[in-house]
Amino acid sequence: MWNARSIVNKLQSLHALLLSGDFHIIAITESWCSSFITDKEISPFGYFVYRHDRDTRGGGVFLAVSESVPSRVLDSLSSIELVVVDILTHPSIIICLAYVPPPPAFTYLKHLFSSINAIVGDKDFILLGDFNCPETIWVSLHGDNPAFHSLCEFVFDQNLCQLVTVPTHVKGNVLDLVLTQKPESIHDLCVHSDGFSPLPLSDHYPISFSHSCQISVSTHSHLPTLNYLKGDYVALNDYLLDIDWESYFLTEDVEQLLCFIKSVIYESCCRFVPLQTSHSKRYPKWFTGHVRHKLHKVRSLRIKVARSPGSSVAAILKIADQELQTAIIEAKSSFEADLVNKYAFSNDLKIFSHVQNLLGFQSIPCMMSLDSVSASTDAGIESLFNDFFHSVFSHPSAPPNVSSPPADADTVDNFSFSVSDVYKCLSSLDVHKCCGIDDIPACLLQSCAISLCEPIHHLFSQCVRLSYLPVEWRTHLVTPVYKSGDRSSVKNYRPILLLCILSKVLERHIFERIYPHIAATISHNQFGFKKQRSTLQQLLAHLNNIVSIVAQSKQVDVAYLDIKKAFDTVDHNLQLEKLWRCGICGEMWGLIKAYLSGRQQCVTVRGCQSGLLPVTSGVPQGSFLGPLFFILFINDLPGCTIHSNMLLFADDSKCSKSIASSSDCLLLQEDLDRVCEWSTSSGLKFNFQKTFLVKYRRKMAAPIVFNYCFGESIVPCNTSCKDLGIIFQEDLSWSAQVKAVLAKAYKTLSLLRRTFRAASTPTVVKKKLYLSLIIPIFTYCAPIWRPSLIKDIMDIEVRRWLL
Repeated sequence: MWNARSIVNKLQSLHALLLSGDFHIIAITESWCSSFITDKEISPFGYFVYRHDRDTRGGGVFLAVSESVPSRVLDSLSSIELVVVDILTHPSIIICLAYVPPPPAFTYLKHLFSSINAIVGDKDFILLGDFNCPETIWVSLHGDNPAFHSLCEFVFDQNLCQLVTVPTHVKGNVLDLVLTQKPESIHDLCVHSDGFSPLPLSDHYPISFSHSCQISVSTHSHLPTLNYLKGDYVALNDYLLDIDWESYFLTEDVEQLLCFIKSVIYESCCRFVPLQTSHSKRYPKWFTGHVRHKLHKVRSLRIKVARSPGSSVAAILKIADQELQTAIIEAKSSFEADLVNKYAFSNDLKIFSHVQNLLGFQSIPCMMSLDSVSASTDAGIESLFNDFFHSVFSHPSAPPNVSSPPADADTVDNFSFSVSDVYKCLSSLDVHKCCGIDDIPACLLQSCAISLCEPIHHLFSQCVRLSYLPVEWRTHLVTPVYKSGDRSSVKNYRPILLLCILSKVLERHIFERIYPHIAATISHNQFGFKKQRSTLQQLLAHLNNIVSIVAQSKQVDVAYLDIKKAFDTVDHNLQLEKLWRCGICGEMWGLIKAYLSGRQQCVTVRGCQSGLLPVTSGVPQGSFLGPLFFILFINDLPGCTIHSNMLLFADDSKCSKSIASSSDCLLLQEDLDRVCEWSTSSGLKFNFQKTFLVKYRRKMAAPIVFNYCFGESIVPCNTSCKDLGIIFQEDLSWSAQVKAVLAKAYKTLSLLRRTFRAASTPTVVKKKLYLSLIIPIFTYCAPIWRPSLIKDIMDIEVRRWLL
């Protein structure tokens, strides 16, 4: 632990320490970080970062906890520079890291201590940080002013022991403290006032210590895998063309056909695709052999210094540590320069992938929880995720009534496609898409399209004829993706489905056959998942409606509705019945029924898979057909609103009504009641906690107040909302949207500046990065929020000149 006095300009030094120090936990005060610095920039490998940044310059704290140590963050007040992390070892430890700005204020310390008491309760904890209380007498727990005295009272009340007895600052003051209720569990505490200087330009000395606990470390085996990027696809195609497929074309059983084609593909891949051994990403991509050599040298010296703190090895360590930091900086700069030189003009996806990786989130912690249940093994974590994702599914309703299609409806019953159609789909596959549970990648199918198109066409034809899909094609491989909040809670993750590529090829044929028919029946108020429709069009229609009414000195009440787990709770039988009513019948309806029936899912975490659970409802996200089926399922929702206008973008809906008197409010209330009735009949539930109302009107106009109800809840009234990524305010001011756009653009800009140095990056590359990553932030739905105030225009123009 130490006061770093900004790590923004010391990131490479911090990375050297994280790699060479073998620390399980690193605590930093005065980090000087902001929202523009991502967690992956602070620690791109091996650690989870828990941080609290100050809104203004200076301050800030963060804890970097090794991925091998189970941990979770506990909430704290946003106004206090405090991070509280529960280290789930045996026994568990709660670590509180705080920074108290000088001079310490009595009210600030009071809020700090009350926050710690509220979070920790009666549990044991360790309190670390820079408290800036140099005149406190720890032997007698005496302070000269109210702030110091309140600190002493807290230490006494919590039965804490302050363990730092030597100066931690160059001026001879004890500012950085280690307080614990169990001093016997702290070992080898040392204030490194000589030799050990991991972060330069700081006037504080670092503190290191050990804590007695037991950590259960899980090991992962890394088996060889096929390296499809280096396959000999010319020879592979020739081999597949020479195979005798006669017995295959005589087979009619779909499962046997898929088993045969998979065995052929796997056998041929073993011949023409090399193996590779996947290793854990212990080091970043830019680490060279020279850097690893320097790293091992520093590790060895650090062990020697720990054994003999006063020896001459400390001076050698200081020199070696500086050499390591220089080597890391040079290696990273060289890597990024090579990235630009090699791929800027040929394959710029490599550059954007590198940038997106820095903007991404960290991996899944090794300890996860669901309510009161926790798991630390991969199998247990997968089971928790699978149980949670499975819990949102609904029970199926009665079988669909499909006696006969409507007399006035055009029907789509037959389904046929040629070998050339299959070849066209295979050859146009996106090779960057992930494969499903069958492990057949898109790059292999695309490269071998000419030799596999006929066998795959035969397989598809039997699926259509028998109205049957293989079990593998109806199995979802689910990857959890972090959203926000506590990383250790499975509730803060959403599922990403990985489907078999061959299944998606067949879906594409079905989609192209039924889309023109279904799209003609979709409400014109639906703007999602439809060709030639976009978020901009919907927001323009919505804004035009608001402006035209407000121009008449009237009020517009807009109720924003949210369907709870919309895509996961679609009833399969109701979906099939609506498809039948729409005119989808015959073998096409039978194939879609087979597509929706008998689906199952498993979760994959760190390369391991959970058991299978049934998928009893919902449309597959990430598929071709899922979005189309969903907008058809909710197609009758806009018809529920008689007196108001409802606009949809997929499951995002809003209901607006011109309000001149309370009688208009009653009409809007009637429409909301009808929407609730639709919710009951369709089986889709609205999230009442996320339903709210915004009253748009002139700035000086008094609002017409009415308490709307939705279900059994009163709809809260907000002054602003974020609608499809655009911030609407009740007075139609766009200052909040301008501020949000500038913050997002400047965060990306700051990352690009730190990643690609101006001196070594060609102007053409800068322009390409600017046009690809910065300009889209400014231009997204710009016709909606284009600023009219001079201050907003100047803010944007000044920032753009800085890009």
